[in-house]
Amino acid sequence: MDQHWVEGFDVSTRECCLAALSSDILQRVARVVSAAGIPTDGLVEQVTSMGPLPEPWLAITRKCEEQAFPDAALHVARYLLLNTLLRKYFDRLPSLAVPPDVKYLLCDEFRFIAEPESNSLYVFTPGSYALRSLCMCVTLRRFPAGQVQFEQGGFPRSYLLKVPREDAGKLAWHVFVRMGGRKPYYMPHNSPRRKYATVFVEKEQRRSLVRIAKTLELNPQIKGYMGEGWLQSPNLGEASPHLAWMMKINRELIDLGALFTNTGPSPEDAGFLVGDRRRIEAYKSKRWAPLHGVLIAPRETFIEWGRQQANRL
Repeated sequence: MDQHWVEGFDVSTRECCLAALSSDILQRVARVVSAAGIPTDGLVEQVTSMGPLPEPWLAITRKCEEQAFPDAALHVARYLLLNTLLRKYFDRLPSLAVPPDVKYLLCDEFRFIAEPESNSLYVFTPGSYALRSLCMCVTLRRFPAGQVQFEQGGFPRSYLLKVPREDAGKLAWHVFVRMGGRKPYYMPHNSPRRKYATVFVEKEQRRSLVRIAKTLELNPQIKGYMGEGWLQSPNLGEASPHLAWMMKINRELIDLGALFTNTGPSPEDAGFLVGDRRRIEAYKSKRWAPLHGVLIAPRETFIEWGRQQANRL
């Protein structure tokens, strides 16, 4: 994407967010917040990828519900997100060390908060993973890349005790010598918006990972990339043939120097019991059980893979 076009989208996105914050319904939320004297600074920053919303956030929602607000939780979330974004984070966009198309996708998330699609209002459900994801995007702790989002994370030491015994030594060497330490790594997460969440497509996944690789190239302090979970299970294709390409991508990265292992069976709440009926039936009939796969790629490996893919996409 053209950098100048992205900057223009930047400006129109700010105008879109300002217009939403000035709307009648969000101004009503603002008046409730002011009358109740509930401090809002730092509320969005307190939201992480796990755990409940801060109590002041829930208190504002209850106050709005007492006044018979339509969709109170939805509009409280939109108000807090947009207010935080415009006061503290939007002006940082020009200096962000991310590629232009990641900035574009970030602005697309902000526009969604300002003008949410009717089929994606579930994103604002209090305490949901989707809402927590939006909080992290607004505060520039997580970035959209297409089908997936990514953020900084690290390798848990406990994994050294969970992987197959024959993998433990080479995993330790890979993490502490080849990678140069347990963190920071870029780690992907599935995008929760319906725009991307219906089905995984190989070409879109590759495009998403290329955006992460380009961001990695712009941030020399990041040591590499780590993907994990049931979607990294080496036997995924047995239960979901349409996702067999996930391991194909892994093999490409392994050939360039990434390490792949697993930490044992995936827990039932990991997400594999949602969606594909064949996969669900295979698991319930004990014909298939996913492993929690772990792929760790040094920065030079992931950057090189991204360059190779960029020439083909």
